[in-house]
Amino acid sequence: MINQEKIIYKGQYKQYDSRGFQQIYNTGDVVIYDGNQYMALQNNVTSIPTKNRSQWRLVAQNIDGFHYSATLPITPTIGDRWVDTTNGRMYTYTEDKTGFHWVEF
Repeated sequence: MINQEKIIYKGQYKQYDSRGFQQIYNTGDVVIYDGNQYMALQNNVTSIPTKNRSQWRLVAQNIDGFHYSATLPITPTIGDRWVDTTNGRMYTYTEDKTGFHWVEF
């Protein structure tokens, strides 16, 4: 079992970093790849999420309403999720009697 404090949302999967080196993911890192969300099951994972199921776990499929940025999404819909890259916290867009809100997940 992976401790929630160690789950880190990395956004879109990248095989190589900005310097051209192979991107390494660690246990608990979560990425988006081909519209699905995957979590690394061990340290130093370099494989593509769909190529090695022993190193990655499919967490969620068809993530259209998933946002990963430092700013609020411009046109969210109820149920969308947003990871604030400035603090690593995830929020869900909801509606109640007082209006629409981003609530920490």
